[in-house]
Amino acid sequence: DLQLSGPIPSQLGILINLQILKIGDNGLTGPIPASFGNLDNLIILGLASCSLSGHIPPELGKLGQLQYLILQDNQLDGPIPAELGNCSSLAVFTAALNNLNGSIPAELGSLQNLQTLNLANNTLSGEIPAQLGEMSQLVYLNLLGNQLQGGIPKSLANLQNLQTLDLSANKLSGGIPAEFGNMGLINYLVLSSNKIGRAHV
Repeated sequence: DLQLSGPIPSQLGILINLQILKIGDNGLTGPIPASFGNLDNLIILGLASCSLSGHIPPELGKLGQLQYLILQDNQLDGPIPAELGNCSSLAVFTAALNNLNGSIPAELGSLQNLQTLNLANNTLSGEIPAQLGEMSQLVYLNLLGNQLQGGIPKSLANLQNLQTLDLSANKLSGGIPAEFGNMGLINYLVLSSNKIGRAHV
């Protein structure tokens, strides 16, 4: 199949009236241009299922209008920028199926409009930040297939709109918070393949 290939031109960052940029499902390579941080009116950035590499640019944190940040199924590495916590309009952030590492930034907890957070199948480590329990609109939280450690934060029980929680295939330990009984809308709760409930070796 013929696909678009090569790097994303940084010159696209000059298109300051751009609201939607969807160029996923192609053979694009190289980094996400830092110049995209200049696209003040951008609402949707769709870059899924390419072969993009390098880090997520911290400059994307300047996009106050951005609602959809779709980065899954690439070869992105490095940390998740704490600056993304400034994308106050963000409703969907998915970066699953990459090689992202480091810890999940506590700053994501300030995304009061976020409904979907999917960071599955990366190499994220450290503890799940308690601040994620502050994302009051969150419906879908998927962190499966990482290397997250420590306990499950009781604060996640504050997510009264949460319907899906998947923390499976990590290195979590300790108990399942009794507070989870307060999450009345949840219909998919998966904690398989962790160390939960086992004594520390």
